[in-house]
Amino acid sequence: SIKELGWCACEVVGQLEQLESLELGECSFGGSFAAALGKLVKLRRLRLERGVAHCAAPALLRALSVLPKLTRLELVNFDVKVGFDDALAECKNIQRLLIIPTYVSQSATTNKQVLSGVLRLKETLTHLMWGVTIELLRVTELFIDQCEAGEGESKRRDVGECIPVLKPVPGCRLPDDHRTV
Repeated sequence: SIKELGWCACEVVGQLEQLESLELGECSFGGSFAAALGKLVKLRRLRLERGVAHCAAPALLRALSVLPKLTRLELVNFDVKVGFDDALAECKNIQRLLIIPTYVSQSATTNKQVLSGVLRLKETLTHLMWGVTIELLRVTELFIDQCEAGEGESKRRDVGECIPVLKPVPGCRLPDDHRTV
């Protein structure tokens, strides 16, 4: 992590123009960090961890989308907000994507953003690793159990069988006779 570099972190990273692989943790940088990464034209692989809400993920993804050699992107414990999907969809250079969102709140919205962006990369993406947390799976299972208990159903599922996605689900067409919940 370059957390201790403080204000000069973006400047330092931007000067490492020969880098082919970069891994950074505690990514709480603003929009200027996106500009610094945009200078790394030889970058092939990038792993960013703990990208918090103010780290300007859309600006970061748009800067990465123009890096010609970047084919591997890993976003671990990253906050995914509205607009993430459009920015991710611009990353046509990415072939391998690892994404593990934070799932702090609004997990259905987070999953919709990720799914929407990933589906728009279907022509170029060859590998997708999408990590979900056990906490998300347990909360989802509890919610499903509560809903089914109210309807008198008792079908038991394994933990991890379902994840929440905000409707309308990207890539899914509802049948004409669907019921609205």
